[in-house]
Amino acid sequence: MSVTPSYLAVLGFALWNSGYRQGTTGQSLGKQVMGTKLVSARTGAPIGFNPAFVRQIAHVIDALPFYLGYFRPLWDARRQTFADPVCDTVVVHAGS
Repeated sequence: MSVTPSYLAVLGFALWNSGYRQGTTGQSLGKQVMGTKLVSARTGAPIGFNPAFVRQIAHVIDALPFYLGYFRPLWDARRQTFADPVCDTVVVHAGS
């Protein structure tokens, strides 16, 4: 298997959007469109690259079992997926 430029481009975009952009501004492109941002549950500030990257990996927890973690915000008081308490994050309205 060879690594093609398109794989590298997709990986680069994912790292930029989910790690750098979301970690430094609180907003991935999708969160910007939706008017939300990711912040630390304790400080309310953007969480930085490393925690944002780890949170993306922690979303594996949300997929087990049957993607139930992605439905958790429907009944959770803080509207968090399973990955959010693990990473001490919360998604809020961008104006907050």
